Amino acid sequence: MEFWVSWNSNIGLRSSRFPGIDIDVLDEVLAGEIENLALRILGDAPRRVGLPPKRLLIYTTESPFPKRTLKFENDAKQEFLVEVLAEGQQYVVSGIHPTTGKPYTCEPGLDTFISDELSLIDEKQLEGFLDELRSFLSKKNYRSRISISSGGERDLIDQESLKGDPEMVAEAVALIPNDTTYDEWVRIGHAIKAAL
Repeated sequence: MEFWVSWNSNIGLRSSRFPGIDIDVLDEVLAGEIENLALRILGDAPRRVGLPPKRLLIYTTESPFPKRTLKFENDAKQEFLVEVLAEGQQYVVSGIHPTTGKPYTCEPGLDTFISDELSLIDEKQLEGFLDELRSFLSKKNYRSRISISSGGERDLIDQESLKGDPEMVAEAVALIPNDTTYDEWVRIGHAIKAAL
């Protein structure tokens, strides 16, 4: 255990059984209103914060469901997200946030709650929350749209047939300009791994 701690790595939680309501909103008042709506409909939940006022609420489920993303924008074309991180996803619960360089916080602390005591949610409750959220946002003149990740189709794809020639992958990577953002490099890293 001490060896793992010495890595100073983040700790993630798989969201198949522990879905997270990720409120990716930088407006403090709006983020709080969305959180209160989730708590009212889905029940109490620990709140993890990395880059305030963004926050993530942690729940549990017995029947995993696909990820959902609700994108919405205001009249100034500012885009916000509320994501339900679910089947096939994960999120950081402890570690250092890449933007702030500060530790994630969780209220109550990760060491004080038991997974069996988390609010249990199901897909029907989640749909009710998203419907209420869309109605709430519409009243505030936000335009919104929902997308659902289907999740499981990857199992039907012959992954071996998608592997690339290592030399061709190296040539392609060499052509990528070295001025991309952190998130773009993460996606590029995933693509390289998938191609080999």
